Amino acid sequence: MARTAVETANSLSLMYDESYDGDDMEMFRIGWPELRTLAGVSKLTEEYLATVNMALADSKCALIPFDDYLVVAKQGDFSRTRKIPSRLLEQYLPDEEELDNLVEDDEELDDEDE
Repeated sequence: MARTAVETANSLSLMYDESYDGDDMEMFRIGWPELRTLAGVSKLTEEYLATVNMALADSKCALIPFDDYLVVAKQGDFSRTRKIPSRLLEQYLPDEEELDNLVEDDEELDDEDE
């Protein structure tokens, strides 16, 4: 029987709080097939996943999709990740020519929509 996205999110949130492998309240990964089984659906649509993610946000969690699995995590789980220094970010900012090309590309796309 299919679960609503909110019910699936509640289950994922409760799973986050479970203790296993010597850890509790830690981010975890779940495979796409396992999430489909948990949700009781044959296909996970973008709309369904977005609704799960919005419901998880109420628990301060996020569902992060990757190719082979998804991760359920809280913001605090990433507190030990390194922050990009400004000097490094500046090295990768677009120059004036690249910015002009981006604006031109956006304008062409807008023209195609009309």
